[in-house]
Amino acid sequence: MSFEGIAKSRGAVAFYDFDQSIITPNLNFVLGRQVEFPRGYVRIESDNVTTNGCCFGLCMTLMNGDFDFRRLEPLLKTNEGIGQVRGYQFIQKVGVALDVLLRNCLPDYDVPKYGKAGKSFLKFKSYVKWKKSCCFYIKVYCNEDLTHAICMQREGERYSIFDPNVGFWTFNGAKVKEILGCLDDLTNYMDYGGVGKFRRFILRITKKKDI
Repeated sequence: MSFEGIAKSRGAVAFYDFDQSIITPNLNFVLGRQVEFPRGYVRIESDNVTTNGCCFGLCMTLMNGDFDFRRLEPLLKTNEGIGQVRGYQFIQKVGVALDVLLRNCLPDYDVPKYGKAGKSFLKFKSYVKWKKSCCFYIKVYCNEDLTHAICMQREGERYSIFDPNVGFWTFNGAKVKEILGCLDDLTNYMDYGGVGKFRRFILRITKKKDI
């Protein structure tokens, strides 16, 4: 079964495919205009901030764009969108504490210092249900050296999840147990480490105007 099928079996009402590997080749170079003859554009290889993917940058871009997936895809075809993703990835490489990193990248959000960590997303049920209008930054520890970023938005009974390796999907009125169970299904399906093997981390952040 495809992951879309798994998500819909948990109650997802919409699913849109997305795979960051389609855009990552466009993130490691820029086009520069050559002023000397022959004039035209030349490809300038850039630094390698997206060599291991750009999941963090994509999540930041979506969250700063009001979690509107319909705006994300066309934005990523522009120099502005590419610059945003690259910029967030570069900031991540600085290596500051996560809460400081997110405050720098998400100036319109209130970012607490601590979130919740556990072996299964089902452990976060009460934490996810606490506030009706918020976003969640999710970090999956795939192994000792590799982590993966996912993000989620809640607006009332509507939850939207974005995994840059899989896509964007939405629940409307589903039980929180099914939504979090779907995230556990995701870690198994994508072989991110599987439930019980490595830590999952979730941090609830709120738009400042909604506080």
